[in-house]
Amino acid sequence: MQKYVDSQDTICIFVTPFNDAPEANIRKLIIYHLTSKSKDFHHRFVTLVLPRKNEPEKVHGSDEDRDLGIRIRQDEVQATFKKLNLDFFQKNILFYDSLRYYRDDIVKLNEIYDEEDVQADKNELIEAIAGVVERRRNILLDEIKAIKESSAKIKNSDALKESEIKVIQNAIQKIRDLRDLSKRVPSRDYEDFIDEYVNKYYRKVYPAWNTKHAIHRNFGYYQPRDIDIYYDARVVAGGIDEDKMLKKFTKEVKQELESILNDLTSANKSLKTFIPELVKNFYGLYDDFIYEVGKEIEEEVTRKLLPRSEDSDFWNALIAEKGKERKRGETFVDNVCQIFKRELEKETNLNTFLKSKAEYHWEKLVTKILGFFGEK
Repeated sequence: MQKYVDSQDTICIFVTPFNDAPEANIRKLIIYHLTSKSKDFHHRFVTLVLPRKNEPEKVHGSDEDRDLGIRIRQDEVQATFKKLNLDFFQKNILFYDSLRYYRDDIVKLNEIYDEEDVQADKNELIEAIAGVVERRRNILLDEIKAIKESSAKIKNSDALKESEIKVIQNAIQKIRDLRDLSKRVPSRDYEDFIDEYVNKYYRKVYPAWNTKHAIHRNFGYYQPRDIDIYYDARVVAGGIDEDKMLKKFTKEVKQELESILNDLTSANKSLKTFIPELVKNFYGLYDDFIYEVGKEIEEEVTRKLLPRSEDSDFWNALIAEKGKERKRGETFVDNVCQIFKRELEKETNLNTFLKSKAEYHWEKLVTKILGFFGEK
């Protein structure tokens, strides 16, 4: 899934039933894969809603009008996405009922319809998806054009004045000063990561004891529910939303770097076209920063919880918690979470690991920004 989300030349279609749109699985995928992205993913993502029978006519407030019911549900789907901090295009929320013109008791057309009605609906859906592709193509072409125009203006511009050079040099120094993340994010901020992952995510997202037991029996990945606790660690480390973990820690310094870049547009007229493109690049680099740190956390959790087999004392201890006789005040969930925490704190504490990787990849990000100005 991740490679399709990241690929800028891929159109992704999420399919969901009408009554639950967007259903829980879609929301989970979005939380996992999209909220960590600041890229313009919404240009290339489609939500395909599948009504059945007369569901649109039964929507509250539709007055049994199919088109009105679809518009109401379309607004509701978009409102749900907005609550997840995702601004999906309304025209990318499509509806298609392949059995709209067929009888309920047998797969046969109702007498008042013919094959042309069926094909017209198919054509409408195909045209709508083609519209998504065409809009994405035009966006990419516009980006290429803007970059070429920016480069030409900079290349043909007059030599920078001394005052303009000084403004740029000052900006470069300010950017250099942001390279060491440890000066901006104190060590104590990382100390809550294991607790955030184990007690505030694992404990609450998988509340049922039998779900936890199934995860333990399968050594961290329960295929029937598509549960992968290693990928969960990546998601939690990066931040499920802008006010959690790495996204929260780096929000202020990210905004500061962005402001430094934007302020440069007053230095020289040619920079007014170049800097916005550079800011876009910065957004992409920030996405990569979150992704790379999260990926290393996922790999470290995988390493710490090896072997993923019955040869592991750790997994056997978790499995043995089912039906275990407990002392007064003990609970299954508390014991499970405590076992997890102890394992993640062994050797290199996972909190410390997150700190080191965040600082390493942030320095790489800032170095790449300086590279746009010919600096190292």
